[in-house]
Amino acid sequence: MQFNCQNQLVGILCDGVSSSFEPAIGAQEVSHALGHGIKEQLVAKQDLHYPHLYENAMKRLLQQKEAVGSADQNGQSWYATTAITAIVGEGVAEFSYVGNGAILEIRQEWFSLPFQLPTPWGLTNYLNPHSRFVDGQNRLTRTLQARADYSAWRPDVVSLIQGNVTGSYFLICTDGLYSSDEVATLWGPDKDYYIVESRRLLIFLELLRHYHANGWEQRQHFGVDLYARLQSEQLVADDLSFILFVPQP
Repeated sequence: MQFNCQNQLVGILCDGVSSSFEPAIGAQEVSHALGHGIKEQLVAKQDLHYPHLYENAMKRLLQQKEAVGSADQNGQSWYATTAITAIVGEGVAEFSYVGNGAILEIRQEWFSLPFQLPTPWGLTNYLNPHSRFVDGQNRLTRTLQARADYSAWRPDVVSLIQGNVTGSYFLICTDGLYSSDEVATLWGPDKDYYIVESRRLLIFLELLRHYHANGWEQRQHFGVDLYARLQSEQLVADDLSFILFVPQP
């Protein structure tokens, strides 16, 4: 979900946990709840209160659970989903999240560097891993789901209020494109740059560089081009969900 409100761009991504009961419904309900709540607070010119927004989203999931009664979910959690929100305005960018995915800032200096080099400064990931290995498998430790303890839930929030935010690209994505929970970004030997090892993310960045150099002509084709590239290398294994915030020229 993406919309413009009070001269700010708002994006919301929810990626239902596939092992949960009706993950698509969970993702849809949370996306709508967060979108409505953010718009309401921005129109009222209020500071966003993220705990309240996420509590309301969990209440909505609980109402959905109660509406279906005693449906058999075969031991699955109820309507579990991850969520990332982004609000990008002039000189300001703010994000909230639960679960995995990524929040990337790609600054202008990144485009002046040779693409063949390991990805250096100019690309920053603001989302921390939210999973751990259990019995040899990567398991999420934080998701939104229908349960009664929603009042105790607190999302993580990242706020950037800097002069150099203007002109940056911002990408929020779920694990179909790139996840902070992957072992995919490592410090270089001199601790002054990141090496990006995720092939999916490298393809995205290569395409981003091409569109940036060409002034975003036919920008509507970006998603189609990305999907075609990933599919050609048999890298489409999950929902390819992302929102890219392109800076104004």
